[in-house]
Amino acid sequence: MVKHTISILVVESDRYFTHGLNLGLKAYCSLHGRSLRLSERGAVPVTGVDIIFLGDSITCPPWLYDLYQQGYTPHVFFIRDQQRGEPMARPSVTNCECGAGTLYRHQPIQAIEALLDSVLFPQEGERIPAAGKCRCSSSLTFRETEVLKYLSIGMSGHDTAGLLGIKGKTVNGHKRNAMRKLCVKTNQELYRWMKLGGTSHLQCQSLI
Repeated sequence: MVKHTISILVVESDRYFTHGLNLGLKAYCSLHGRSLRLSERGAVPVTGVDIIFLGDSITCPPWLYDLYQQGYTPHVFFIRDQQRGEPMARPSVTNCECGAGTLYRHQPIQAIEALLDSVLFPQEGERIPAAGKCRCSSSLTFRETEVLKYLSIGMSGHDTAGLLGIKGKTVNGHKRNAMRKLCVKTNQELYRWMKLGGTSHLQCQSLI
């Protein structure tokens, strides 16, 4: 990515962390002779953004798929807390097929610089994963994914329950759990996400 102006979107509820992150981003761009166009949470969705720092979520939200559908392919870095006993994501820069990486809240400014270097100054021969093909919904269980896929093709909750051999209340439970993991608050948002092709990005790692 060779650009004189870098557009970065920060979607994070912690104002103190956001302030520190913004200072780090400004210092980095100043050091490397790049102009910075910085947007924050209220600007979502932003078209034409190059890099997104996304907090409060373990998956890609519906508006990000909307950007993909419009042909925009930003690089995504997830902001998260490292749980006790949890190893840090490896490799350190990218950890999924969409090119997303992880920035832990306790990490120093050098971690931010490393993430930006990976996008702006990739090493010779290094292949940056293609953006716009996010499979970050791997936290969904096998059953949650099945429910979403059947609902996305127009099946009712009752028909989905019959096909899967489970109760209607169980279908609703799986749907609610999936919505929570996808950071989707309403059925309208969920069906919009499915209409945009969100279920095509699902990849289950659990066979629960």
